[in-house]
Amino acid sequence: VLLCKLCHLIRSSSAIISEITELNRNVLFEHGFAIALGRRSVLARQRGIKHDSELDVISDLERIEYDNRGDVVQYIERLFPEKLEIAYCNTGEPKILGEWDLSPFLPSPNRVAFLKIGQQKTDGLRKIEKVLKRSGLDIDPVDAEEHATHMLHSYCIRLRQAQYVVGHFVRDDRVDHEGQNALAALLLGMALGFGRKVLVLQEGPVRRPMIDVKGVIHEYETESQAEQIVEAAVGPWRQAAAAAKAQAATRT
Repeated sequence: VLLCKLCHLIRSSSAIISEITELNRNVLFEHGFAIALGRRSVLARQRGIKHDSELDVISDLERIEYDNRGDVVQYIERLFPEKLEIAYCNTGEPKILGEWDLSPFLPSPNRVAFLKIGQQKTDGLRKIEKVLKRSGLDIDPVDAEEHATHMLHSYCIRLRQAQYVVGHFVRDDRVDHEGQNALAALLLGMALGFGRKVLVLQEGPVRRPMIDVKGVIHEYETESQAEQIVEAAVGPWRQAAAAAKAQAATRT
């Protein structure tokens, strides 16, 4: 219910400003959703704050580094209405960040984007990847270390080319968990904004659960639990992919 309300609020807005001085997965998820909808999306953080290398992706995003809250207020006051208009492609889809036309990149019915994004090779993550690989679907493992520049553009393309997106959050007692989970949240929000079907797994136990995707996120503590969650999802995905292939064959 909360997710639906937040999505409605973002859809009815022209812009979103997200405070990320202290990384919050909920905030990054909402920001990613707004980006995918073509909304003016601005990140704000205190000057001098550095985040983990996983979040180098924000170099592609509009952002403000402030010394005090007054700086943010002044920035907002300069966002005149004409600068908040959504730019659209010829297809009617919104342009990402006001300039990227991603309408040519369409989803393949059997492609799954698996957001590995630099996470540690835990037993649970290995099991998830193993189940996906044996599913017979086209698995696209998306890792944070693959792109040196313009990472967001590449992420956008790969998310749009997938019909399904699998994301994973590590426990919040693991090294570098903040940056890894923040990036996963940003990309999952984008995937949802692009209209992709999303499966979200959370390594447990969880001390600070996400609020936005409560009821959507699947927590696990053992490899077998992770396996069961993914198997339950990929079964219907395989059926849908086979149906799409059969339908395409009848048209040729």
